[in-house]
Amino acid sequence: MDSVQPNEQVSEDNLFYCKVDTFRASKDYLQGGLCIRFVGIEAKNKKSKGEDEGIETFIIDIDLWKFAELLYNRPPNRDTRNFIYRFEDDFEQSNQWYALRIKPRHHELNYFYPTFSENPPSFFEIKDISKVDSRDLESQPPSPVVSFMQKSLVSSGDWFQESNSAAQFTLCLEDTYFGGNFVLESFHVGQGMCSIVHNGTWGVLLDMGAGKPVVRPRYPTLNNDLHTVTDTLKSLHLIISHFDSDHWRILAWDRKLRTKIKNIYVPSGVRPPAFNDKSIKNKIVEISDTVINLAANTSLRIYRSAPSKPDSNGQCLVTTFHKSGKIALAPGDYAYQRFATDSNTSISNLLSETYSAVIVPHHGDYASSKSIVDCAPDSPAFFSAGTHQGYNHPTIESVDEHRAKKFHAIENRTEENIVRKLLM
Repeated sequence: MDSVQPNEQVSEDNLFYCKVDTFRASKDYLQGGLCIRFVGIEAKNKKSKGEDEGIETFIIDIDLWKFAELLYNRPPNRDTRNFIYRFEDDFEQSNQWYALRIKPRHHELNYFYPTFSENPPSFFEIKDISKVDSRDLESQPPSPVVSFMQKSLVSSGDWFQESNSAAQFTLCLEDTYFGGNFVLESFHVGQGMCSIVHNGTWGVLLDMGAGKPVVRPRYPTLNNDLHTVTDTLKSLHLIISHFDSDHWRILAWDRKLRTKIKNIYVPSGVRPPAFNDKSIKNKIVEISDTVINLAANTSLRIYRSAPSKPDSNGQCLVTTFHKSGKIALAPGDYAYQRFATDSNTSISNLLSETYSAVIVPHHGDYASSKSIVDCAPDSPAFFSAGTHQGYNHPTIESVDEHRAKKFHAIENRTEENIVRKLLM
């Protein structure tokens, strides 16, 4: 189908502009078939709200085989699946916008729902889908300095800016929260990632994602240690390593936690549509290199990547938790082997540290079996992975290589509830 311009004079009823979240998703509904997951904006509302007010976004799951048929005239087979899956690592494909025209129907293979909601899905037939120019669709976020000046995690801090893209902000907690025994815990959330640093009063989540077997329809009813931990906290914040939805989907599903979270810290730079959604936009704070001093000899240190290639996993925040001379590493989906080529020397220097815990990058994929960091013997390596058959994480290679480095591997990809594990 031919590319079109988003400002062409056509009817905007049942028309969405959308951008791919992942080409390798499994449906939360319809028995979990393969799909392309988009985040979309209704065309009729695109210009009706000012950027300061935010927009309403939608999760749109399109059947993989229908997507391949309509855009590439390919049949439903393994070669087609692999053809589509390769787009996941293609920067241009991942940043492409689409115009999607739908017809609501009760019995279809595609559905959508408001991103930040508990609403049931609405099913639809695809009337037309085409690639569109993105210049009129991308919104430019505020600079890191403006974000920090308007939003504060703390009562005091020293700020200096090296350039438009690099900033340092040293933070100290308010006296109410300062001190105490801070711990790092990770949660089994299926094919996603979620951890927390807290002292029983103040806490900051490191990602807030989930995936199979922890899926949207089951989330309200499963046993949930994330609630057990956060219910007692008086102050809660969130750091998102990068913008893939398997690192923030619980934020979309859980209104109670979304309301409790004061600020959402994200990598500086252009952000995707979901992070301009009116439900969370006023909580967003963009950060570069940041230090949060928690207590004597206890801190979080956050580094904004400067990757050698511009993929979604590489545009990220890498976090380390420091406590009494011990260090834990939470790199999101940023594989160890990429640290060495990162232009941020604070990240490349992380390869020379010895760790007391790691949250294994990218759910224990094959790349995470390379250049594994050193550890104190029997330190936990937490594999946050699930039952998504397209990934089959964690890989045998990653688990075995971490064990060879003397890590104690923690992995349970079939856990159907949200269960916490103390790492440090």
